[in-house]
Amino acid sequence: MSNAGFGWDRNWVRHGRLTAGSQVNGLGVGNLQNDHGSPSMGWQTVGTGSWFEIDMGVDVPWRAFVLARTNLTPLAAIRWQVSNSAGALVYDSGEIPAGVVPGIGQSVHILGGEVAGSICRCYFGDPSNPDGFVNIALAYAGPLTQTKRNFSYGASVGRTQAGADVRSRGGALFRNLHWAARRWDVQFAALTDAEVWPLVMALDLHARRGGNVLFVPRPNHPDVARETIYGTLTTTSDPTLTDYSRRDWRATIEERL
Repeated sequence: MSNAGFGWDRNWVRHGRLTAGSQVNGLGVGNLQNDHGSPSMGWQTVGTGSWFEIDMGVDVPWRAFVLARTNLTPLAAIRWQVSNSAGALVYDSGEIPAGVVPGIGQSVHILGGEVAGSICRCYFGDPSNPDGFVNIALAYAGPLTQTKRNFSYGASVGRTQAGADVRSRGGALFRNLHWAARRWDVQFAALTDAEVWPLVMALDLHARRGGNVLFVPRPNHPDVARETIYGTLTTTSDPTLTDYSRRDWRATIEERL
């Protein structure tokens, strides 16, 4: 199913026991368990290749894997593996391109369906990375909840920004862009009553408490790495009855910086 998907409180990166192949003092893998998107508060490796592991102790569902706000380059390779509590490997992506798009800095890997496992391990290598290390500020690994009906036509993707434009006495324009974050504005015009509390209101509450939300507009689309956003969600129109069995809900999802 290609309908939009969300992930929020069941981000196992946030709840599991994390270990890593390498880390810089003060920038350990445990930093992935916060909601800040700054590289200065993320996980940084020694060298351009490493791995990290999420141990949940019991089998849980996995489907979406995202490394966000990272300096991985388009030449990076990645591998995701999930093993169950019996020690059997239930998923192995093999070594694949990380799919990082210049200027966006995230790797997105979505499975066709859920697998159940207790341990997830991610390997990556980026030998030509000019920084000489890998920094990952945000990560998501866990299930994906898709809506029964997709968002309506008219959904838009763009950027929110802050900065200052200054013109000289001669009329020359000097643009000082402080920051820019990708943003989706979406409307779900035909949500069922059964989706209101377990999905919409759960998302809304999680976001109001400061938690990050994963939004995958088109899980099987070639531009999934460009379109996916892991960040803040703001409800712009509360769930509204359009008839006795349908709700209309609108939200903005913005990249966490």
